[in-house]
Amino acid sequence: DLGIGFAPVPVNRGPTVDHALADDPEYSALVARILERKRAGQKIAGSERMLRRLLRSAPLVCRNTLKPHVDHDGRVFWPCKAAVDVTPVTFDVREFDHVDALWDRASAAIDPTGFSDRCGASCNWAQNYSTDAYAHGLTHPWSLLGEVRGLVA
Repeated sequence: DLGIGFAPVPVNRGPTVDHALADDPEYSALVARILERKRAGQKIAGSERMLRRLLRSAPLVCRNTLKPHVDHDGRVFWPCKAAVDVTPVTFDVREFDHVDALWDRASAAIDPTGFSDRCGASCNWAQNYSTDAYAHGLTHPWSLLGEVRGLVA
């Protein structure tokens, strides 16, 4: 109500969705209010589709290696920092001349193909849902217009 933009995110317990939060009726009401305000044009980061999926913990195929996340110290945890069943390896991005070289080295260490089936985590992180929105746009190109409009609105 103050005109301040924000980026809502749900609670995770480590690499797992907080199911108690997802099952809380007050949280459901909050999600409905956030989505209503997004539709009304308030400054809320993300498209309505992405927010609905994120805040309601919709299932997704994690594509974390499409958009690797660099930590504050310049390291990339490959294929994912939150992996449970596979111990990630780290690479210092400053040691590579370009992203392709980093990708090649990391992929040789741990093959990212189908990694979401081997990970063991059940993350509910915004970056995974934003990557999911991009991937959805590749298979549904017209949806990108709504995603981009939602990200900047």
